[in-house]
Amino acid sequence: MSANKEERLYLDHSATIPIKPSVLEEMVRVAQIDYNPSSVYSEGRKAYEAMQQAKKEMAGCLSCDVSELVMTSGGTEADNFAIKGYAFANRTRGKHLIVSAIEHAAVLQSARFLEQCGFSVSYLPAETNGVIAPQTLENAMRPDTILVSVMHVNNETGVIQPIDDLAQIAHAGGAAFFADGVAAAGALPLSLEHMSVDMYAISAHKLGGPKGIGLLYIKDGTRLEPLLHGGGQEDGMRSGTSSTPLIVGMASALKQVQKQVQDESFCAHMVQMRDRLQTILEALPKARVSGEGAPRVPHLCHMTFPGLSGEGIAALLDCCGVAISAGSACHAGTLLPSHVLLAMGYDEASARSGVRFSLGEELTETEIDIVSQKAADVIEKLYAL
Repeated sequence: MSANKEERLYLDHSATIPIKPSVLEEMVRVAQIDYNPSSVYSEGRKAYEAMQQAKKEMAGCLSCDVSELVMTSGGTEADNFAIKGYAFANRTRGKHLIVSAIEHAAVLQSARFLEQCGFSVSYLPAETNGVIAPQTLENAMRPDTILVSVMHVNNETGVIQPIDDLAQIAHAGGAAFFADGVAAAGALPLSLEHMSVDMYAISAHKLGGPKGIGLLYIKDGTRLEPLLHGGGQEDGMRSGTSSTPLIVGMASALKQVQKQVQDESFCAHMVQMRDRLQTILEALPKARVSGEGAPRVPHLCHMTFPGLSGEGIAALLDCCGVAISAGSACHAGTLLPSHVLLAMGYDEASARSGVRFSLGEELTETEIDIVSQKAADVIEKLYAL
């Protein structure tokens, strides 16, 4: 089986959204004045002004102050900065952290690193529908807990977490609350001033922006120890020469996607398309929708097919001209069971069988039907082996 490039259908928008042409145009325009924004001469000042304008636009889009945004190289750095930076800056108050067991590897590995540095970490399991229950967090809180980390939207299942309820529990116990928002910013309207988070991470390439740029929102008054030292950029919080084109590109993408997800008709259309796909696939033998019954983002459908390999399903669909992922793209190819599904109580066989379909705005109903039929054919043939 083979497919020409023109025939391919891309359903892995949760891994990355191809850069939007309008974003690329903005970046090319700004690249013509891409001098060092830290310089005192006029060319550098022009780059600085363009960068600051982009940051102001992002702050306005997110309903926060521009001084609360620190630019990073992406979601992984933002996650590391939030977990390690907060722990190191506040360790005199306590050395206990709580993170959910369904977090992105950047959070989990940062937590494990801190364990090697003498911190204590509790890992919260999820309910079978993928939700972190507030009572589970409440039971894990300790007098020395300084930080709680629960992602806003899970990148594999698309389940939306009750972060405001969880943050209130953290705050009641004297702890700060961090939410990895990388999987949320392209799917949900955000207003950080009305959210209970102390820190929030976003990555541009999940929004149709460029790779290599992201941000960490740090609520005013929240103390973090910088991880990168040098020239003192980002108000001393993150040293390294700033890339004006990348920051401008992120601002452009963020503004566009946040406007889009506030459109109720657009969101309803994405839910309809997702459910059209899901209805066909969940009729297959042994099929199980991950996060069923929980609130989920409109564009994502994650399913398991026990007895099969998620990697195998994805590989065969690739041969049929359909791009999807088995679990998180960050761990694709590992053949390990999904740590997210294990934390939801799935057995190892089921946790190896997951596949994720994440839809984009460009897909038509006809294309969804084509994908559904190809996926059904592949899965039925694999079960028949």
